[in-house]
Amino acid sequence: MKVGTLMQRHPDQGGDRLTRLRALFEGGDVWRALIEHWLPRRAVEPADIYAERKALATYINHAGPTTSMLSALLFSEAPKVSGLEGAYYERLWKNCDRDRTSWRSFWRARLNEAQIGRRAWVWVNLPARPEGEEAQPANRAEEERAGLLDAWLVGLAPEQVLDWGRDPVTGELAWALFLAVHSTREGPGVPRVEVWRWTYLDRELLRTWEWTADPGKGRIEPEDEDEATEQESVQHGIGRVPLVCLELPTELWTLAKMEDPAVAALRARNENTWALHQAANELLVITSKWGDEDIQLGHGHYLKTTRDSDGADEVRFVGPSGVAFDHLEKDVAATREELYRVVHQMALAADSDASRARMSGESKQQDWNALHIVLEAFQELVLDAMTATAALIAHVRGDDADEVSVSGLEGWRTEDLVAFLEASAMATDARLLSPSFRRAIARRQAERLLGDEVDEQTLRAIREEIASTDIDPAPYTPPAPRG
Repeated sequence: MKVGTLMQRHPDQGGDRLTRLRALFEGGDVWRALIEHWLPRRAVEPADIYAERKALATYINHAGPTTSMLSALLFSEAPKVSGLEGAYYERLWKNCDRDRTSWRSFWRARLNEAQIGRRAWVWVNLPARPEGEEAQPANRAEEERAGLLDAWLVGLAPEQVLDWGRDPVTGELAWALFLAVHSTREGPGVPRVEVWRWTYLDRELLRTWEWTADPGKGRIEPEDEDEATEQESVQHGIGRVPLVCLELPTELWTLAKMEDPAVAALRARNENTWALHQAANELLVITSKWGDEDIQLGHGHYLKTTRDSDGADEVRFVGPSGVAFDHLEKDVAATREELYRVVHQMALAADSDASRARMSGESKQQDWNALHIVLEAFQELVLDAMTATAALIAHVRGDDADEVSVSGLEGWRTEDLVAFLEASAMATDARLLSPSFRRAIARRQAERLLGDEVDEQTLRAIREEIASTDIDPAPYTPPAPRG
């Protein structure tokens, strides 16, 4: 198949914009590769001046840390998966991608990816089956022993998934096409080559095409007219596309909201830096009665003026007044502040009941309220995606997925554990009148206190013991409040 056909993109995929958003998130060489987009050449700007301006440009990355901070806050408490038991699942929560990445860390990275490109994709993959009729396992037990049901997760960046389609009736994902580029080298005696691999997944089939760069031609990227060779297809037989998409609504697409203020901030800062750089050496001005001779100077520039017949020869340095610097510095501060207002704007978009008090953003508490709204919206979306993925894993293994649920991600909330205990103790009427309230509080205390310290089986036993214990509310004594 032609590479140009495989490289067609979904209208909502993002294309070049994803490249820019990734650069704003990562900074460094990824950002500098797009330097001419961030700092375009001015009209009639000399080439040597523009080259110097680009060489001196820097990027103070606020967008990346802000995005990562939101993910870190949401995952400050680990998610808990219920309804899946067994040794395989215990291993999965600790190493879900065959690269020793925990379930918690894997999904924190997915939220980062979604904040960059709006979508983060998760491929639930299974080991390849042995070839030949005789090599096929006879039953589930043999499949388990051979590890053929040990599904693992592959995280796909938003740039990788080129195109997809949905069922017109159900809206479910019907197929997807994604690209991965691998750099391979068979040994010290051969050059390293780039292998481009396109993977197509639908409800029953996996198809792949490959294009391998030819080092002798000095080309590492294919052209549209190049042919990609189709590999042997695989019938996965899952009955659904083994992909889950964590998709953020546009109002919660963090990097898209930050793009304009981040670019404005970096341009303002570099304008200010360039102005200071130019003003660091004052301009030498020489006034004299000149002939045809020219003056030879070393570093820097000079201005030559001609005095009138009554004037005196003069040499002096002239510098800018500095008035413009004040305005430039204020512009830098204002554009930087716009970046930090993004979370506030996302909160207003996510909460239809947002009040004018939230809009003011004057106090730390109001800032936290805005952050609370954004994280709460993220929490719902991420828990749904994790639940769908856990259920899909159970489905491909042939396990019961009806009771699968994922909870947690509560550590970011305003109260700490002690404050939560105090608040629950102060709910006097509920405490005295409702044993169910006491059980719910006890269960919540256990989950928040134990966190990652115990496995799901132990936590489940604690929940069952709490649910089965007779509770007499009368003798309960609340903890003393902090003084």
